[in-house]
Amino acid sequence: MHKKALALLAAAPFLAFLAPADLFAQGETHAPHVHGAATLNIAVEADSIDLDLDGPLASFISFEHAPSTPEQRAEMQKLADSLMDAGSLFSFPAAWGCRVSKAEIEGETIPEDILGHPHKAEGEGHGHGHEDGDHEHAEGEVHSDLEAEFVFACPSIASEVATLDASGLFKAFPNLQDLDVQLVSPKGQTGAELSPSSTSLAW
Repeated sequence: MHKKALALLAAAPFLAFLAPADLFAQGETHAPHVHGAATLNIAVEADSIDLDLDGPLASFISFEHAPSTPEQRAEMQKLADSLMDAGSLFSFPAAWGCRVSKAEIEGETIPEDILGHPHKAEGEGHGHGHEDGDHEHAEGEVHSDLEAEFVFACPSIASEVATLDASGLFKAFPNLQDLDVQLVSPKGQTGAELSPSSTSLAW
């Protein structure tokens, strides 16, 4: 999946107003693997909003390895079902008329039937610098990330009431405690650190 690069490219008409160094910093860096944390990159266009969510799998469920028990498989299936219902995770002003037009997830240790589509072919990695997909960062402990892309079609975006509410995301995933948000819109670039006690961003 494209993730951060896609968000920046989608907003290309607005990026001319930003310094090249800033773009490099936002488009090329990757968040460290910190449990409980994730990043959300947002590109706002005239009639759509693209959101790229990226973080350790343990920020969303209780384990990072492939499911080995029926209980773990059920937990992973619930994760996928929640992410596919993106309209319950993120909300924008009702007047914008936003509707989810795309929801897609990726994860090295999530079974293909839960993902709902095949994994990438060899050589089309997920962009984490993991040569073998997932790897061990402590004896017996698997290090794995989750990526999700959501596109909202919004026919009536109005800049004077520009807000995002991510309270549904924090309610769905109690493990998530720190969400680093970077947003590019016709008004420029902004960011915020969201948490269960601070779930909204205005721009």
